[in-house]
Amino acid sequence: MQSTTSIRTDTAAQRGTGTFYALAAAQTVSQIGSSMSFLAVGIYVYQQTGQATPLALFSLFLLLPYIIVGGIAGVLADRYDRRTLMIIGDIGAALGSLALVISLSSGNFQLWHVYAAALWQGVFSNLQRPAFEASVSQLVPEAKRQSANAIMQISKPASLLISSALTGLLYVSIGVVGIFVIDLISFLIGVVATLLVRIPAPLRSQGDVQARPSMLKEWSAGLGFLWSRRPLFILIVLGAVFGFLISSAFALMTPYVLARTGSEPTLGIITAIMSVGGIVGAIGIGAWGGFKRRIDTIIIAMILVLIATMLFGTNQSPIVMGAALFVAMMGVAAANATLMTLLQSKVPGDMQGRVFAIFMQLSLLLTPLGYLLIGPLADQVFTPLASSAGWAEAAPGMLFGMSAAGGMGVLFALAGTLGLIVTLFTYALPSVRRMEATLPTYNTEADAATQG
Repeated sequence: MQSTTSIRTDTAAQRGTGTFYALAAAQTVSQIGSSMSFLAVGIYVYQQTGQATPLALFSLFLLLPYIIVGGIAGVLADRYDRRTLMIIGDIGAALGSLALVISLSSGNFQLWHVYAAALWQGVFSNLQRPAFEASVSQLVPEAKRQSANAIMQISKPASLLISSALTGLLYVSIGVVGIFVIDLISFLIGVVATLLVRIPAPLRSQGDVQARPSMLKEWSAGLGFLWSRRPLFILIVLGAVFGFLISSAFALMTPYVLARTGSEPTLGIITAIMSVGGIVGAIGIGAWGGFKRRIDTIIIAMILVLIATMLFGTNQSPIVMGAALFVAMMGVAAANATLMTLLQSKVPGDMQGRVFAIFMQLSLLLTPLGYLLIGPLADQVFTPLASSAGWAEAAPGMLFGMSAAGGMGVLFALAGTLGLIVTLFTYALPSVRRMEATLPTYNTEADAATQG
């Protein structure tokens, strides 16, 4: 007969898993609205300026808060109620969208308004993310955690798929202002859904049972934790290089596809195909679970992303471009889900907020430099180069094409090639390949059951 303690534990686990599903659904709805507004702004700004640099700067301002205040957000996630932080994050981001609605509808819009709104929304999105990610191990039993992380990876491409279709259908009729109104409604739905659930607080680890130290000391403790687990720190370095190369290259995706195809509907279709790839990758890794050593899954998935990025940059038909992005997003979903499962097993529950935030903070450290460089490189270096007479007659001209599409295509291929070299070098390190056997494992599953 099943013991009372076992029944209680199973009930708490079921309740926690249900809460996770509710939160994931709420975040997906909110992401649909955010993705719609991001796509609408990209189309609007490129139509107004005809340049790639403003879109790269938009991505930069969205990202900066993760680097500047990411550690603070992680400490807050370990100190305070994570549900409250998620709600504040949604409300704050909604205010940024509201400000852009006012700017665009009043006729006083200026380009810097987009940058300011992106910076504001980045701050509040950064507040929300570590709170949500650190809650997963409190809500979901270890045996189901890979599937839960896969569901989190489904959320982004699924929202991008839906938002791409809706933006393509609605942009002409309701314009960028109407898209932002939909974004505001999605934020409201996310807030209401989050209000209806409960997230248990993590148990305090043995080394953190005294009075709370300063936020700087808590942040330093998280950084020290990663530094003492050197293979995890090496993964941060790999993530920083990967982000510098790939994230900055994909800041050019909208102008690149438009330059290559000259068609907004084709951009929507290719974006949708990319999103389906992410969904398929997340479902696949959730069902399969990956290789026995999670690091093998992570690295192989990254290699697929890099090879697909190289192919995407060559002079291909829209079908081949869509297929390359499909494979790339499959790899991204598989790598991210597996990385989260690995970190959740190697970090104590009451340190996950700050450690996850620091992990992302340091991984993104070089990406702003990429965003600053990629626009001018595309507009002022490689586009003029690919527009020259000699380019058309050379092998690069045949491989990448001419003009803006050819110039930006070279940047995608370079990013993929350099990233592949760094990834293979990292995988060659024995300490990285053996990290799951050498680093201690923490069981956070008991936290949620204890508080059930």
